[in-house]
Amino acid sequence: MNGLLENHDRMIELLSSLTKCGAATWAASDEDGFVNCLIGDDLIAFELQDGDAKYVDASGEIEGITGRFRNVQYLWLNGCSSWEGIAGLVRNAPRDREAFYEMKRHIHSRAILVLEDQLSSARRAAQQNGEGGLPGSSSR
Repeated sequence: MNGLLENHDRMIELLSSLTKCGAATWAASDEDGFVNCLIGDDLIAFELQDGDAKYVDASGEIEGITGRFRNVQYLWLNGCSSWEGIAGLVRNAPRDREAFYEMKRHIHSRAILVLEDQLSSARRAAQQNGEGGLPGSSSR
């Protein structure tokens, strides 16, 4: 369990540093409880909840924060060692509906580009191995 807590703490240290140097961009949704952080082509989506698991505004009584990053979900509860750090970061996110949704659009389009690159690489590898392509793919 210690390794997980250390990872959470280190993640907040890194997010704080990335924010200070301008590499992390933050935006809160116009709906209570949702904050995004964009770092390059990576998005961390945060959800803020009270003690009854209801979504709350960042300035409200937050009891738990979940963050999803690269298929991993992180959880911070009020009182944990890195609570003040994560709470401060999400509370400082400007409420900006357009920026919030632009981050999502960027990540969705980036995902398609990554998959297209992976398919091209797989096809090249299959052709180099004499397989002539992937099943169901047409030769170009």
